[in-house]
Amino acid sequence: MDVFAMVRGLLVGVVLAVGTASPATAGPLDDGAAAFERGDYATALLLLRSLAENGEAAAQRMLGTMYHDGKGVPRDSVEAARWFQKAASSGDDQAQFSLGLAYYYGDGVAEDATEAVQWLERAAEQGRVAAQTMLGTIYASGRFAGHDNVEAAKWYRRAARQRDAAAQFALGRLYYDGDGVPQDFLLAHVWISLAISSADDIFTRPTMGAIREGLVAKMTPDQVAEAQRLAWDCLSSNYTDCP
Repeated sequence: MDVFAMVRGLLVGVVLAVGTASPATAGPLDDGAAAFERGDYATALLLLRSLAENGEAAAQRMLGTMYHDGKGVPRDSVEAARWFQKAASSGDDQAQFSLGLAYYYGDGVAEDATEAVQWLERAAEQGRVAAQTMLGTIYASGRFAGHDNVEAAKWYRRAARQRDAAAQFALGRLYYDGDGVPQDFLLAHVWISLAISSADDIFTRPTMGAIREGLVAKMTPDQVAEAQRLAWDCLSSNYTDCP
């Protein structure tokens, strides 16, 4: 099984979310975001473009998403990347993530390893979970950044502790293989169990479950019981007490 393909698959749907304005922000930005959410792209474009041109980072990011997805405007990945760049440079972590992906895939900009990792790391350091998971996958796969499962485990762990199923599963696999972390079937069982509980995609759960069953065959009953206890402690503590 291609673990990296599964992780990328679990990331689908969070890649270029438009997002909304902060509840504390009143006025055209809220109205523009609301218009987009209800599918009134003409109104969204009218409200967001003016704000974006005046330096509002959230509006720039949302406008970039409209161009990327072709909603209310012709699809234009170059124009999307231009707006993501403006918002990312102002510190918008969601735009930083989107820009990092644009450089990773060469979508609207030339494929560039340094730029991709730089922008993904900026988003990840601000707590953008999908960016943390993507960085883990980049380092684990060896694409762009060089194969480094120690670095991969660091980023997967940060995202895993924020309930990201893809990162939890990937971290469990690293423990299973002993690659970047010491081989530890107990901890592999813990994180794969947590991934199963977190995953929204019902089609990935049987695959995860099969891998967990393979782990059980390598563990003593006491180890399985301890893994279940640790997973429960993590869940019941709202992810503040995790291995």
